[in-house]
Amino acid sequence: MIVRPIHGGNVHSENSDTIDFSANINPWGPPRGLKDHLMSAYDQIIHYPEPTANNLKNQLSIDLQVAMDSLVVGNGAIELIYLLAQAKRYQTVVVITPTFQEYEYSLRKSSAKIIHYFLEEGHKFSLIVKEFITWIDTIDGKPDAIYFCNPNNPTGSYVPSVQLKPLLEFTAHNQIDFIVDESFIEFTETCGLIHYTKKYHNLLLIRSMTKFYSIPGLRLGYMICAPTVASLIESYQPPWSVNVFAQYAGEYVLRDQNFVNNSIFQNRMQRFYLQSVLQSNKLFTIYPSYTNFLLLKTDSHLVGNLISHLYKHKILIRDCSNFVGLEKGYIRIAVKGEAENQKLLDAVSKFR
Repeated sequence: MIVRPIHGGNVHSENSDTIDFSANINPWGPPRGLKDHLMSAYDQIIHYPEPTANNLKNQLSIDLQVAMDSLVVGNGAIELIYLLAQAKRYQTVVVITPTFQEYEYSLRKSSAKIIHYFLEEGHKFSLIVKEFITWIDTIDGKPDAIYFCNPNNPTGSYVPSVQLKPLLEFTAHNQIDFIVDESFIEFTETCGLIHYTKKYHNLLLIRSMTKFYSIPGLRLGYMICAPTVASLIESYQPPWSVNVFAQYAGEYVLRDQNFVNNSIFQNRMQRFYLQSVLQSNKLFTIYPSYTNFLLLKTDSHLVGNLISHLYKHKILIRDCSNFVGLEKGYIRIAVKGEAENQKLLDAVSKFR
């Protein structure tokens, strides 16, 4: 039996004043004006959504400078992850771990063999590309695909595109699909691997719009890949997969550059503040993050009490012990606004 992964963000059974640090959602969103924009689209719910979200694709194509036929819009990045596994039917896949667990879950449902490559704590959970390529050559049989989350969830580590160039060359030469999940790419203040998709047809990028734009309830994501792959993925996609409101929201948020700039600035400031204060607390080891969350390690005997202590203060954090490659003692906290972050820090300071 394949066990479904557990995720953060399940606040529906909690009190309304509970602060959820377990889900990595931008606290400075959604963009101003989105609610009114969606209400203006209310009359459209009597019609079926545009089947392939062409209006949103067109805007993404302009913004990202990629061809429309290389885009697939999905009901969240998660739908695209599952569609990819169904469509490609990979036989052997390398998953760089610890990472988002739905890659493995979707692949196992499609009967793929999973090989884990474990990121090392000594390298602060960052991928050392040269070592990884050397390791790939030792595998008995060539994998069909490699899955890599960059920046990585839950570690927050990030490998710049220039450092990934040898891996792009290696996978292209060996005809290995390289799937890179860039769901948190906006927080890195870089454009990721977007400009490499035209040259490397084995490169598939998955991106979420729900995390940065704070619309997880709407479910919206997209994939950038070779047109032949995009067509294949869409052939497995159910009709009208992306609803009217999600499509309208996507078109709207892409036009709000002020929101993007402010979110990046605020996240950077609050992340640095959280890191600096928590580093002074000898309870934790903190790993470098380029995202809107932090991975921390504490004594495995204390972590349960810490989670319970914070829960009593109406604060939820993410226990990471169920991630492959992490053990008991690892936790993840989202970066939030100044007032919420201070409540977390105050509660942590009272933990004994």
